[in-house]
Amino acid sequence: GSWWELCAARFVAGLSDGMVFCAVPLYFSEVADAKVRGLFVSGLIVMHLTGVLFMAVVGSFLPMKSVALFCVSVPLIVFLTFLWLPETPHYYVVRGDLENARRSLRKLTAKVDVEPEIGHILETMDDCDGSKGKLLNFISNGNSRRGIVILLLIRTVQQFSGYVAFVFYLPAILTEASDFVSPVISTSIYYTLQMTFALISMVTIDRVGRKPILVFSVASVTLSLSVVGVYFLVQGYGYVNLKDYSWIPLLGLFLFISGYSSGLHSIPVLLVGEIFPIGVKVLAITLFDMYYSIVSSIASKFFQYTKDEFGMYVPFLTFACCCAC
Repeated sequence: GSWWELCAARFVAGLSDGMVFCAVPLYFSEVADAKVRGLFVSGLIVMHLTGVLFMAVVGSFLPMKSVALFCVSVPLIVFLTFLWLPETPHYYVVRGDLENARRSLRKLTAKVDVEPEIGHILETMDDCDGSKGKLLNFISNGNSRRGIVILLLIRTVQQFSGYVAFVFYLPAILTEASDFVSPVISTSIYYTLQMTFALISMVTIDRVGRKPILVFSVASVTLSLSVVGVYFLVQGYGYVNLKDYSWIPLLGLFLFISGYSSGLHSIPVLLVGEIFPIGVKVLAITLFDMYYSIVSSIASKFFQYTKDEFGMYVPFLTFACCCAC
């Protein structure tokens, strides 16, 4: 297709992604039990990565038009099935429509008596009634401020973890390591590892807890960034002939994506829907998704500038320091 068709497609895809990553965590936070909420929100990431893996593998063998025509069937099925998806009871309670809230709860819980759940929602709404959707109250509230600081730090670390660096340099890393394994196989391994560790995180996050998984994820990412950064430092200054060690960035890439997918990829999305009260949850999710996009652009530009001006090792070691701190 022409360039404007591709630009239009990317615009629509970006718009859709923004809606999905705002609406789905909010929906799960309102309808899912706390014991399985992590499972559902992490499942969103797993489904996203499944699609990426499919596109990476199938896209290597089929033309873009064929892949696009095949993939359009999935959102079409989702659209048709979502027409029967019940609205959250919180949505109705906020608008004072308790009867529809009860109907929604009966569909979601398969219970006849939902009065205890309705009472709990009403109690929760009363606790945060003074801060519904108000930006000033959201910022001035002490509990919200602590949540804001936590999410700002985690979202910043998420973007300055080097994910952008690895994604941008992925073709070069795969080409450099082609003597050991073909780029097609490496790409398949990369996305399979990403999906596998996201799946492991999905089934363990509610049992192990958010903090241990996040600590493991950040530690793995820091180690992999440090290894690859040192490799590029040695390569840049020509201390050692690294031709026989060109597999090191590939190993670092696999270690990085395993660690990143296990926690840093999904937990920030989950936390936004968990740590803020119902009255400001919509506002919080929207603001932090906007912040995510802004920091992502900054991290991308930082990587490109430092790589061109100082060498590849600078952004990798900088990202490693950001994660270590």
